[in-house]
Amino acid sequence: MTPIRRNLVISALFAGLWIALAVAQPSTTFHLAPLIVAVWPGLSEREPRTAALLSTVGLLIAAAAALVLSAAGLFRGPSLLPWGGPALESMVAAGVGALLGLIPALVPERESET
Repeated sequence: MTPIRRNLVISALFAGLWIALAVAQPSTTFHLAPLIVAVWPGLSEREPRTAALLSTVGLLIAAAAALVLSAAGLFRGPSLLPWGGPALESMVAAGVGALLGLIPALVPERESET
C-alpha cells in the first residue's frame, strides 16, 4: 500500500472511530477528532500540490463524518465556540486540520550536514 493510500485509509478509520465514539457518547464533543481526520492525509507529503489535494480530501472526509453525526442528531455535547454549536466547531476544526496538513509541504527541507 502506498503512503498516500495508507494515510487516506487511516483518516477514514479515524472518521469511523469518531462516529463510533459519538454513537456511544452523544453528549460528549470530541473536539480534536475532526482536526485529526483532516490533518492526517497531508502530513507525510512533501510536494505542495499533492499535499493540498490530500488536505482537501481530509477536509472532505471530516465534513462527511460531521454531516453524518449532525444528521443522526449526535452533536449534543458542548462547543468551544461561543456561537454555532458543535457542528460548526467540527467544521472549523476540520478546516484548521486541513491547513495544518499543508505545513510539511511548505516548510523547506534542511540539507543534512554529514
